[in-house]
Amino acid sequence: MHEIKSFRIFQTAKVIAVLYLIFGFVEGAILTIVFAHRPHPHPLLGILLSLIGLPILFGVVGFIFLAIGCWLYNIVAARIGGIAFELTSHSEN
Repeated sequence: MHEIKSFRIFQTAKVIAVLYLIFGFVEGAILTIVFAHRPHPHPLLGILLSLIGLPILFGVVGFIFLAIGCWLYNIVAARIGGIAFELTSHSEN
């Protein structure tokens, strides 16, 4: 049995922020299609916000919340133990 004792806060938050940035871009692309096919007083603004603003927002918010989550996990894990999991070896054939 293995236990995660702590997370490197900045590194973990940075990786998740990049993943959230990608998720935000995918969602922004979907919203761009919606904005492009719907009458809107400023369609270019909606497209720019969904392709640029949404991914940046997802990345920043993801970084902040995961950094806080890692910090809290490290505090809790130091007192009651971390998440326990079992590893098995994987043989390649």
